[in-house]
Amino acid sequence: MNRNRYQLKHLSIVLSSSWFWLVLYSGLGLIGVLNHVMWRDEFNTWLIVRDSNSLGEMLQHVKYQGHTALWALCLSLLRNFYDSYLTMQLFHWAIAVASAVIFWRYSPFTFRQKLLFTFGYIPIYQYSLVARPYVLGMLCLFAFCAVFPYRQKSYIPAAMLLMLMINSSAYALLMALALAATLVIEWILNPKARSRDRQHSHALDLMLSVLIFAVGFGFAVYILTPPIDSYNHGGLDAWQLNFNLRRTLRAWNRIFAGYTLIVPSQYRWIDLWICGAITLFSVSVFALQLVKRWLSLVFFMLANLTLLAFTYFRFAGIGPRHFAHFYLILIAAFWLYAYLPEADLSQVKSRLVRRSLALAQNWHQPLLTTILVIQFLGGLYVYPRDLLIPFSASKAVSNYIQTSAWQDEFIVASRDANMAPISGYLDRQLYYPELESMGSFTLFGGDRESDNHENYLPHTEVLRQVEQLLIERDLERILLILHLPLETTTDILSVQPIHAFTRAWTPSERYYLYWVTLPNSVNEASSYLPSLLG
Repeated sequence: MNRNRYQLKHLSIVLSSSWFWLVLYSGLGLIGVLNHVMWRDEFNTWLIVRDSNSLGEMLQHVKYQGHTALWALCLSLLRNFYDSYLTMQLFHWAIAVASAVIFWRYSPFTFRQKLLFTFGYIPIYQYSLVARPYVLGMLCLFAFCAVFPYRQKSYIPAAMLLMLMINSSAYALLMALALAATLVIEWILNPKARSRDRQHSHALDLMLSVLIFAVGFGFAVYILTPPIDSYNHGGLDAWQLNFNLRRTLRAWNRIFAGYTLIVPSQYRWIDLWICGAITLFSVSVFALQLVKRWLSLVFFMLANLTLLAFTYFRFAGIGPRHFAHFYLILIAAFWLYAYLPEADLSQVKSRLVRRSLALAQNWHQPLLTTILVIQFLGGLYVYPRDLLIPFSASKAVSNYIQTSAWQDEFIVASRDANMAPISGYLDRQLYYPELESMGSFTLFGGDRESDNHENYLPHTEVLRQVEQLLIERDLERILLILHLPLETTTDILSVQPIHAFTRAWTPSERYYLYWVTLPNSVNEASSYLPSLLG
């Protein structure tokens, strides 16, 4: 009996240790990363780094992606030590672990809230397993919150973190602008800070901090300014400047999606109105609670308004990786809240205001915990799903090709935008009909033979180029990879289906393999190439 009590006591001590949960999170993250099949958005930046001939060329390619450059610069540095896509995955995992350590060590949340957050959808899956630049923004945001109390001694640590945050993603840039504006507003309204910064040492600190922020912001703007032939280019035409009620509700409900992982249908008014009302109630409760320490409310409102404006006027977002930033704003706001002095609201005479503040006091913790539980359930669902069902069939295709000793065959792959992971896993370039040349990553613009990134070449054109390649390069056969079943036939080419790879979570990365050969009669007639090719 005593032994059982001792074991239970020991287990209780272990389970109450933050390090136990951090080690568990790290272990699960590592297992997930090593088994995660990356898709095109993850591989594209790695391929840009791998196949660019210089740093300048790499940055020009990044400008087509709609992302800032910090992620690509980090991968470019790491590739000097180990030239494998696994480097990118492990680096991404390490950043996620570092973010979790900072969160557990410095955040003011309860043990249960930390547990729910850490194993929620965003930290355990989206910003851990899926290798994208957004995890850098989360790390910088958490680090900024951790150093926030030291701003009265020096602004330089905060400025450096904001500089990195600005260059981690467009969404992180918007949050960084809100954080910077919050610091400026505090400085303007705090006479002690202004008096302190008149001293020589503090004045230099302030000027250097502003310079660091300005340089980081300028570089981010340069990278985010798309080339004229980019699909992201469009000037004012790319901005939705007119008022539209449906788009307004859709943008507002991105907050709901960020909190609950449920994306209301923009085509159903009832969904937009009901979810919008729930969002209004939740945001109001959080804002009323944060008003007690007004600087946290300033950040909460500025960050949400900035992201909402971007969502409405420019880009609505297409998945939790985008909507999650509203969730991170909420977490950061209550993190900053814990560091700030509470305002004396006892003199408020309005009964409505007093009741509203009391409502917020009673409801903000249950609401926050509910959101954390929903996020935790999302992580509980999606993490094992990723282990059981590959996100992309690209790795299965690549393994099949390597097992069959076909990796040195001439491979034609279409659509190019869907083939980046196969190029990555095979560690070689493929022939892309959209480019009419060899390639690996996709630039949405330039010389692609598609009107925009949602179109793809008809299979008749793909086969025409395959035929031309067989004749001009005197090839016996070509391995053709398509992301849709072949939609046409030809009397000139012999097309033999090999295998369909349809076991993948994302439909756009299921693949179909074919051998394409040229009958001897046509091959002998290669001298009539112009007539054959029309």
